[in-house]
Amino acid sequence: SPAVRAAMLTALHNLKYEKIEDVIKRGMDDKDVSVRTTAVGLLNELDITKENLPAIVGPIFKKGTIQEQQQLLKVLGEMPLEKSEPVLDDLINQLSSKKLNPAITLDLIEAVDRTDSEKLTGKLTTLRPTGTTTDGFMETLYGGEGRTGRRYFLTNSTGQCARCHAVQGQGGTV
Repeated sequence: SPAVRAAMLTALHNLKYEKIEDVIKRGMDDKDVSVRTTAVGLLNELDITKENLPAIVGPIFKKGTIQEQQQLLKVLGEMPLEKSEPVLDDLINQLSSKKLNPAITLDLIEAVDRTDSEKLTGKLTTLRPTGTTTDGFMETLYGGEGRTGRRYFLTNSTGQCARCHAVQGQGGTV
């Protein structure tokens, strides 16, 4: 089952399996999105060169699901900058030319922020919406998972959104 295959990837990683690279590659070719997403999340475990990284991540940004692309952006944000910078730079260029899927814009912004790269941050600054109205937060309107957001809104004790705000009659009133 996909859940077992995804758990196996994580378990083998935690056990420091000596052939983890082969396992991750197989996971990235799996027919199930949850297994592929788990495998993508382990990419940092591979010793991928700066030159080989675009060939590995390119197909995910071209054909992968939003979930896989979002997971990959998390990984890129944690990779050493000398490896991830060319890929992130290319994604910023795609965003600039409106060729990047809006569903991963927020994830790209967060990945770039995690790199602490002045070059990438500066390049992205001109593309970020500003302001305090809805226009300043347009990137947050895409790419999420509705059920997860609703559950967070209604039940998360940290956010406590529903304490003051209401959606479709559920929650408090400001």
